[in-house]
Formats: sequence, structure tokens, C-alpha cells
Amino acid sequence: MTSVPIEVNGLTKQFGHQDPAVAELSFRVAPGRITGFLGPNGAGKTTTLRCLVGLMRPTSGEALIAGRRYADLPRPTTVVGAVLDVEGFNPARTAREHLLIRAYAGGIDRAQVDPMLDFVGLSDAKDRKAGQLSLGMSQRLALAVALLADPPALILDEPANGLDPAGIAWLRTFLRGLADEGRTVLVSSHQLAEMRQTVDDVVIIDRGRLVRAGPLGDVVGTASVVHVTGPDLTALVGAVAAAGGSTQGSATDLAVTGLTPEQVGHLAWQHHLEIHGLRAQAAELEDVFLTLTSDRRADP
Repeated sequence: MTSVPIEVNGLTKQFGHQDPAVAELSFRVAPGRITGFLGPNGAGKTTTLRCLVGLMRPTSGEALIAGRRYADLPRPTTVVGAVLDVEGFNPARTAREHLLIRAYAGGIDRAQVDPMLDFVGLSDAKDRKAGQLSLGMSQRLALAVALLADPPALILDEPANGLDPAGIAWLRTFLRGLADEGRTVLVSSHQLAEMRQTVDDVVIIDRGRLVRAGPLGDVVGTASVVHVTGPDLTALVGAVAAAGGSTQGSATDLAVTGLTPEQVGHLAWQHHLEIHGLRAQAAELEDVFLTLTSDRRADP
């Protein structure tokens, strides 16, 4: 599988005299990993994705796939598959007919159609008209279209919409299999609990600007809470603040954020404090997301 990174460099998209929908946004999506693209409604996610696949022209900056703009790729569907909208299917055509037409238009061997329908779990519904498909089945058909040319990169906007719990579990396994093959997978979603179980990396934006990006463990880990108990932890409050952390609680039961358990334990040792308990509680992705985006929305 060819290695195909997705790169956004200083991307800005402005509509008229409004505030930019996306402003100087930069991030990279690595091959062989699933990256969650997260942000509140109106944060600029869909605008960014549309710039990546050539549906919008950036005001400035670059949106690149394999080092090129989408419009400059010789055969773009063989490089990147995109699912941005599942409502564009002709309701009178069957699922199989849709794939046959896409295969013909893309110069793809029609023998790939039935294996692809099986791959996305639509074999039993291949002769059903698109207008009769559930939203979840339409999502699977859109995935089949995106993957028909076997592209090494995949861009998905809310792919879990309409899927039941079994379908969501299937999608998680499906995406992991694609990444394990070396594909680059970029997924925009509001389902933060599901993203926590699915992605390797996260890119979080708000008001069109990047607020945090990196491996999921690093992003969530920075927000972990260390619970400390002891007979008198008064001195620890000042020590934590001096080290760049913060505390909540009482002099006998503190919750420390911004520091690792090892750092908190070392501070307690330095100040000769008696500790009865020290445990870390990992933050949820939702907690981190809400903290990062609500902090920005509180700014004047």
C-alpha cells in the first residue's frame, strides 16, 4: 500500500466579509493511523474537508493529499476516497447499479463491484434500490463507492450516522482494518465516546482554528486527574501551582490536574508530606474536548 499523507498547511477559508470559517489551520494525518477530526458545530470541519477534496478553493494556504491539491491528482479516486454526503444516490438505482456506474466512470474493473458490496456488508441488499436503503445501509454504500478504486487514503464525514450499535462496532473494526493495511484514515465525527475507542490521533478545532492535535493518549493524558489523600496536604497546593498544575479539594483530599502521578509523588516527597493514597484517573475524550472548546468560547 502506497504511503499517502494528508496535510493542511495554513489553510484559511473566508466567505465574504464574515469571520473566516477556517483560519490558518495546519495539521497532518499520518498513513497507517486513524485520525479523528473533532470540533463543535460550525467549527470549520466540513469546510476543511471540502477544501481537501476540491469542492472549495481555499482563500489561502494549502490542503494536500500525497503532496498535491486534489485537482492536481491525475486520477484522484485512486488516491483518496471521500464520503461527505450520503444523500446523492439516485433512489431508482440499486446499490449494485450505483457501483457499476462508478466503476465504468472510473475505468475500474466491474469484477470489483460484487466483492466490494460483500466487503461493506451489502451483499444481501445489492439489488435493493437506493431509495429503499436505510441511512445505515446508505452509509455502507457510500463507503463502497469511496473504496472501489482501492485508494490509500480515506476521508469520512460522520460515517457512523444512522448506524445501530452493531453497525458502529462493525465500522470501528472496518476502519481499523483499513489503517492496518497502511491507509490514511481521516474521520470527522460528533460521537466522542466512539472516537475514543476508534482513533489513534485527534485534531480538535474550534472557530476554524486548531486548539489541540496529537496522539489520543497524549491529548487525553494531559487532562488526567491525580487524586491524593493524606493528613495534611496544605503544602502540596502551593508546590503543585509552582510546578504548573492546579488543585481542587481540601487539605486532606486533593484532585491535581496538569501533572503526572510521578510528579505529584515527587513533590510530596520533597515537602516531606505523608501520603495515604495516590491514584490517577484518566480523563475522557469528551472532558478534554469540552474543556478545550468551552475555554475558547469563554474568551471575549
